[in-house]
Amino acid sequence: MSLMSLTAVELGRKIKEKEVTVEEAVTAALDAIEKREAQVHSFVTVDREGALKRAKEVQAKIDAGELTGPLAGVPVAIKDNMCTKGLLTTCSSKILENYIPTYTATAIENLINAKVYSSKKSLEDDIKDGNLQLHAEAQYIDISKCIHAPLPRNHFDLTRNTMKIVHQLSPIA
Repeated sequence: MSLMSLTAVELGRKIKEKEVTVEEAVTAALDAIEKREAQVHSFVTVDREGALKRAKEVQAKIDAGELTGPLAGVPVAIKDNMCTKGLLTTCSSKILENYIPTYTATAIENLINAKVYSSKKSLEDDIKDGNLQLHAEAQYIDISKCIHAPLPRNHFDLTRNTMKIVHQLSPIA
């Protein structure tokens, strides 16, 4: 059974019961992204080195009994509109294609403090408009002029577009 087929709670339980390490869980998520990203275009930024470094830190705190929450160590995909200091944050927009924030959003800080954070940024509608999928399918817009990355593809049918596939590559998104 693949670790990515587990729910976040199931994975958290396996980490807590030491059946799986945080590093194994994070590596499984990163490997799933790497395996399919060229076809599905779900992520704008993936910081493998940062995620694995954090995984070791989180595992040490779990082993020391400092982290006991049900999601401690579970990988999380962060929307690309959430600022993370020093990590590319584009809002999936060409306008912000080179933006590196100088601060981390409070919501992300809370995830970091809860030790459920992994360094990857998932693709979204340009500036979080919410209508990218509808406009692209109806051919109202030239998507290449709006979005920072290629249009995401459906995991199960690569001929179809979708913005809702990130959950297949990360237990929490």
